[in-house]
Amino acid sequence: MVSLLCGKYLIAISEARLVGRIKKSSIFLVKRVQFLALPANITLSAPQHQADDKRYLGMIETVVAYGAFYFAYDFDITHTLQRISAFTPETRKMPIWKRADKRFFWNFAMIGELAEAGADDWILPVINGFFQYENLTLKGKEFDFVLLSRRDRRRTGTRFHTRGCDSEGNAANFAESEQIVVLKESATKTVYSSFVQTRGSMTMIWNQKPNLKYMPKGKVIGSQEKNDMAAKKHYNELVEVYGDQVIINLIDKKGNQKEMGEAFTSQISRLANPRVKYFWFDFHHECRKMQWQNLSRLVDLVKEDIDRHRFFVMEEDELINAKGDGVVEERQFGAFRTNCMDCLDRTNVVQSVFARRTLHTQLNLLGLLPPHKGEPFEEFPSRLEYVFKNMWADHADVMSFLYSGTGALKTDFTRTGRRTKAGAFEDGRNSVKRYFLNNFYDGDRQDCIDFFVGKYKPDPSKPSPLRKPSSHIQLLFLGFTAFMMVTWAALSSTEASTDPADRVSIANSVQVSKRNILGVFLAVIGLLSAKIVVAKGTQFVDKPRLCPE
Repeated sequence: MVSLLCGKYLIAISEARLVGRIKKSSIFLVKRVQFLALPANITLSAPQHQADDKRYLGMIETVVAYGAFYFAYDFDITHTLQRISAFTPETRKMPIWKRADKRFFWNFAMIGELAEAGADDWILPVINGFFQYENLTLKGKEFDFVLLSRRDRRRTGTRFHTRGCDSEGNAANFAESEQIVVLKESATKTVYSSFVQTRGSMTMIWNQKPNLKYMPKGKVIGSQEKNDMAAKKHYNELVEVYGDQVIINLIDKKGNQKEMGEAFTSQISRLANPRVKYFWFDFHHECRKMQWQNLSRLVDLVKEDIDRHRFFVMEEDELINAKGDGVVEERQFGAFRTNCMDCLDRTNVVQSVFARRTLHTQLNLLGLLPPHKGEPFEEFPSRLEYVFKNMWADHADVMSFLYSGTGALKTDFTRTGRRTKAGAFEDGRNSVKRYFLNNFYDGDRQDCIDFFVGKYKPDPSKPSPLRKPSSHIQLLFLGFTAFMMVTWAALSSTEASTDPADRVSIANSVQVSKRNILGVFLAVIGLLSAKIVVAKGTQFVDKPRLCPE
């Protein structure tokens, strides 16, 4: 439910598609929502308020249209299998929304009045991220293979408008990814195994505001004390939820990324948390000239941690565990937290490498594969290999789209196991598309997300942020453009002559003169425009209006 300027609206899922299952529970993808106006004087409200409400509801529809919201009626999709296994009997009796992980409960800001009214049956937690399910067979045994990612709602948004940590330790583009295997061993016995990783922006308080440059400079803001306090909160939460942490920093060791990486490295060193390890692996340098096999160096650095962290395993026997509690045979004791600048392309490649190694171990434990040989890119049987590669590549595209507006880069490696020229070309195309989206469209997209997660609430007593005037510098630039067009039109006109011979002679001389004058004029205008754009680049980009930082 949302309260807008003219009244309240109940938001109901009107269309959903079955996309798979976890345990015996069906998982659905939200396709469409419907707004039900609650009785109020909506038709008597001011026309401008009605227009604003229509735009606010449109923002919710825009976010839903991204196609990445999932829910289940009888399964807590906000939690990992390991967290669910630790629920007490009292917790299991609670309505799903009350025990849901609030980090990933994307419609949490919309349930206030329903929760107060005790309308538990009307509240359905929805996550944002990725879900893919495949049913496969190995050695004559069927098993379900699932990849599920949950995005944190607390500091969510678009690529250049949402970076770093906030003062509460919430990191931008934070997500947990859970790789699940479900094996039905007999009519009553089922074994569940899951492996969890996370990703998230570097934990300084920093920004990288768009300014029309291809790659704006990242900048740490605020005092060292404030930055370290935010990071401390973040890692304390990660250790509490996931256990020991291994931070994998993949950014470059040159240019502005080097400056940001050194700030990040210093911060981790100052925190001196004994349960947090840190590695800086320059992905682009190590894998330059398409030498992707060099990722084996990273695996060698952390293989002891991969083996030490393990993964979750639980066995359920309906004859013994009537309540479905299950017997936990193994727990995951730590997690990898991977980042690059965006926590997208490089991050997804590395996460898929860790997931591959762990899946070999998971399937071996379940008796579906022989022991892992220790090779970083050891392949699975053909059908599973195809599914694994494409599932992680699809995951990369979706997670990238939700943050940057385009599919991921480097997915040719994830899909095929090698880097290709065609893939590099596609990366270039997506990079250009990202540039335009991030500079000229992401302000509005950030507004849609901020409104959806409840960071902004409309107030009829305050001026509408939806009607803020354009920047003066944008108007100045438009004035230059209009002046140039008028001048072009003026120079393009000539007086007619009554003598055909004179008319040809005059026309030729005028054309030459016009071209010279026009060339000089356009050059001057172009230089002036370029100077304005470079000096005032931040004034031309699309900025958020609801919650500007």
